[in-house]
Amino acid sequence: MRNFDGFYKGIDLGGWISQCGSKYNDEHYSTFITEKDIEKIATMGLDHVRMPVDYNVIQTDDGEIIESGMAYIESCVGWCKKHGLNIVIVSAQDLRIYL
Repeated sequence: MRNFDGFYKGIDLGGWISQCGSKYNDEHYSTFITEKDIEKIATMGLDHVRMPVDYNVIQTDDGEIIESGMAYIESCVGWCKKHGLNIVIVSAQDLRIYL
């Protein structure tokens, strides 16, 4: 069996830059999760965070990169590195379930 050191106890950051649609703005993105939150997660003994990302936060419909959206990801990666956490970044363009 594979060993996944550093990925045993984690927490999901859903609702930050995922599952938000068009109703959220830069104020939400810059305050919902901060470095203080990542630091707290590390002090709780967790070893990783899962960071779901919606495409509309990082890319326009025309395929152009949204720099401000990428900056949130880069910030979180830096905070995790600083506080000794691993990170799993997950992005799915369309999660519709067809019945």
